[in-house]
Amino acid sequence: MQERSRILWLLPSIFALGFGIHVHSNSGAHAEEHQPQSVLILLDCSSSMKQVFSNKESRMEVAKRLVARFATELPPSINLGLRVFGYGKSDDRFMDCRYSALLIPLGQGNRRSLIEKIRNISANGQSPIAFALTQALENDLSGITGRRTVVLICDGGDSCEEDAPAIVQKVRNAHKDVTYKVVSLVPKGYAFDLKAVQAVADAAGGEVYSPESISELIKYIAPPR
Repeated sequence: MQERSRILWLLPSIFALGFGIHVHSNSGAHAEEHQPQSVLILLDCSSSMKQVFSNKESRMEVAKRLVARFATELPPSINLGLRVFGYGKSDDRFMDCRYSALLIPLGQGNRRSLIEKIRNISANGQSPIAFALTQALENDLSGITGRRTVVLICDGGDSCEEDAPAIVQKVRNAHKDVTYKVVSLVPKGYAFDLKAVQAVADAAGGEVYSPESISELIKYIAPPR
């Protein structure tokens, strides 16, 4: 009788231990599945973005609308950030090729701030794509876990580095767990610039989208449920 009472007394502890192990395992898997996504936009603000894209609208105006769409259409659970490059001009070309800044750090409650920031951005300067991408990967995305995507919005290649694709590929090889997407603002007929954008995309292992196909990119990042 005493032995039976002892077994009954131990049962709650045994079940608690068993369930504790089981719950711990599932909660870990659940947390891994629901890790937040991070999307960092790299926006080209070089002087060529002043040129007309279509319908008398500048490439920069089109770019601003695209960034606003990311801010309004991506789920609030996704971390979103904005880095710009080529937005300044001086008499020092070396410094011009280092103009890149993280205007909006990755976060979930920054949509309004992001939209307000892009309203005041102007196009003026060089196009240091390789430098900006390096800064993004080594600084902005450093220590960020989960699914990470870099969206480059540009209208041509790198105007600062002669072999920018090689630099982009080297940086990408050091960060292979990051997904790269490129949105091209090169109008039809600009073969040289189209080729330059494709070269950057190929080096990063990413796809090229047009402004008209931006919905497909948003759906890729956040598939409808």
